[in-house]
Amino acid sequence: MIRAGADKTRGLQAAAAHYGVDRDRVMVIGDAPNDLGMMKWAGMSIAVKNAWIDVRKAAHFVVQSNNQDGVAEAITRYALA
Repeated sequence: MIRAGADKTRGLQAAAAHYGVDRDRVMVIGDAPNDLGMMKWAGMSIAVKNAWIDVRKAAHFVVQSNNQDGVAEAITRYALA
């Protein structure tokens, strides 16, 4: 059971505040509509190639699909660069 009002954006905002990380330094990776809020909030948003079209449109960057190691590509290319 998920508490009413809970969502990824609020959780991400709380984690960033807890660790003192400015939203401009937060990178998110998403694929579905429930990721749109955090993608709009974060400083960098990345969608995998097989994401819903609205998610790809909202993203700053698109990487390979999650089945083709897109998440690893995003972390390597944008977080570890």
